[in-house]
Order: sequence, then structure tokens, then C-alpha cells
Amino acid sequence: MGLFDEVVGAFLKGDAGKYQAILSWVEEQGGIQVLLEKLQSGGLGAILSTWLSNQQGNQSVSGEQLESALGTNAVSDL
Repeated sequence: MGLFDEVVGAFLKGDAGKYQAILSWVEEQGGIQVLLEKLQSGGLGAILSTWLSNQQGNQSVSGEQLESALGTNAVSDL
């Protein structure tokens, strides 16, 4: 998870506790691949592709969109 580690680490600015909590949450969801599949099947495939591409600007996603794609419980746990 090299890229994921870098992104989360930069976002949290070295807060190890939050970093570990996010990694644990991703694993609880089934891992990064399953999480990406949930986002795609939840209708966020086009937005997700902007996050993974270096040729487009990253599109934003709302809390409601994440909740719809991942489920209320998963988002609440995070």
C-alpha cells in the first residue's frame, strides 16, 4: 500500500494514531481493493478514476455519496 500510505500520511501530517485507525478501517472493509470496488459499484467510478489518474484534476465527493456507496455503518465507523 505504498501510495495509500503516502497519501494518508501526508493528509494526517504524521499523526500515527489517526493513520493507524484509517488503515484498520480499510482492512475492516476488506482491504483497499474491496473498498475501491465498493466505491465503483456505488456509482463513484468516474470520480474514483480522477483520483487514480495523473491526467485529470481530482473531483470531490460528498459525504452523502460516500455513505450511499459504502453504507452508513462503514462511514460512521470511520
